[in-house]
Amino acid sequence: MRGIVYLNGSLVHLHDATISVFDAGFQFGAGLFETLLCIDGTPRVLGRHLARLRGSAEKLGIPIVESDDELRTGITSVLKKNSLDHGQVRVKILATPGDITAYQPVRRPTLFITAEPYLRPALSMPWRLGLDGRVQGGPLTVHKSSSYLAARMALHSARLHGFDDMVLLDRNGNVAETSIAALLLFYRGRWIVPETPDALPSISRDILIEILRGKGANVATGVVTPERLLKSAILLSNSLLGPFPVHSINRVEVKALPEELLVDLRTQWLAYEPQPS
Repeated sequence: MRGIVYLNGSLVHLHDATISVFDAGFQFGAGLFETLLCIDGTPRVLGRHLARLRGSAEKLGIPIVESDDELRTGITSVLKKNSLDHGQVRVKILATPGDITAYQPVRRPTLFITAEPYLRPALSMPWRLGLDGRVQGGPLTVHKSSSYLAARMALHSARLHGFDDMVLLDRNGNVAETSIAALLLFYRGRWIVPETPDALPSISRDILIEILRGKGANVATGVVTPERLLKSAILLSNSLLGPFPVHSINRVEVKALPEELLVDLRTQWLAYEPQPS
């Protein structure tokens, strides 16, 4: 991670960026985050990321005092100060309610922005998913919460057993997402978005769906059982990876998508610009 970060309205060196030990994020994991891709100094679909962040903040009672313009300026400043205003960069925004010992009317929420270079894996790299029947559920699954222990445990288990990521099931035993990405299946001639109450709304997958529909593809939403997942060609996607093909689940190879389609989807995903509303 580079040396200059944004903390509560100021640019500071990483070693000087401190928060109270009584910060709600440190004490309880009470916080939200967004991870986004910047290309040549420009945050991709920042408006969608900030809308998701603010929507969750409102529902969970986590105040964010900075305006969207201030957050955009904060990101741009961190990129420039770290000489990261070129190439591809991973930016993380973290928001918490701040020091819980401070008197409520004057409590300052915590807002933290970091940046580091990002190198995307090649499409040819085999991406191996684990599936161990692990279930996630509860009120936080639809928010990008910093209460991230369950997802980290799933990812740790996957890596421990030689996988890159773990499939997570919802409260009904159907496919929700993975610990780090959304899923999109190709099954019997159409693309399927898993219908589930227990997954984060995916900005990256929404972009991918727009691209596919623009190409005339049939994209539908439906319940995905683990059995159907194993019979499908599978893309996973997040805001850094973009569309990425799954090679196997529990070391059993799944159906492959044509290489030319994968290259085209990644190219269009990287070049995507939202249409003005």
